[in-house]
Amino acid sequence: ENNPITYSLGNAANGLFTIDSNAGIIRAAAVFDRENGPGSDGWYRFIVKAKDSVSKIEASATVIIEILDINDNAPIFKNAPYTATVSENANPGLLIATAVASDNDIGINAQFTFSFEDKQTMFNISKVSGRITLAKSLDYEKKTSHF
Repeated sequence: ENNPITYSLGNAANGLFTIDSNAGIIRAAAVFDRENGPGSDGWYRFIVKAKDSVSKIEASATVIIEILDINDNAPIFKNAPYTATVSENANPGLLIATAVASDNDIGINAQFTFSFEDKQTMFNISKVSGRITLAKSLDYEKKTSHF
């Protein structure tokens, strides 16, 4: 008959994981956030020990767990709000400003596109680069500012 084996976790688990000492099943003991947790690189590494109850012989193994990213962060604009002064005689297509944003998620979850919140006729924005350009000629006498 096999001798019973007991399992335990090394200190590097930091209370984030538990192990069933009889079955060796590892469970999460915390809610994980890939961007903000102690393993903010998405990886957790710790040691599992197995000990024969009779002979007291012990073995250990490194466990590596990857926390996958979910799309839980909104893009954040840098240097907003964007303000520009444009001459009334500027040609359509003129680059007025460039919106810059980033997202703390990774991979496909960090991808985003730029767009105007309201239907815009005076300006265009590149969905990918955030470049804001003049869509048509301005007339200062009709309107002095655009939002």
